[in-house]
Amino acid sequence: MHTLAQAFLEILDPQVCDQTVHLQIYTYNELYSLALKKLFGPAFRLLKLPARMLLDRQLLIQGYLPSAYSSSIRTVLSKDPKSGVTTLHLTPVSNERTEPVLRK
Repeated sequence: MHTLAQAFLEILDPQVCDQTVHLQIYTYNELYSLALKKLFGPAFRLLKLPARMLLDRQLLIQGYLPSAYSSSIRTVLSKDPKSGVTTLHLTPVSNERTEPVLRK
């Protein structure tokens, strides 16, 4: 229960997207408390109870769009002729189909 999704949702709205949008739902994970403890240091002792009350009610939802509706990343390797250093360039490539699906 601490690391696995508690529920999965598949959403299909053929008017917007001809494939399913996949959602994973997560509830409390003790890693959240550990992250807050690291962030606040000794002050976390004072925040422990209110933080736990808030975290117990928190839901984290992670969504995945089908590839045809997702943005992508263009990768290009280039080599500097003088230094011989090879560099990886990553460029986001937007997809006009993404926003309508996210909005819906």
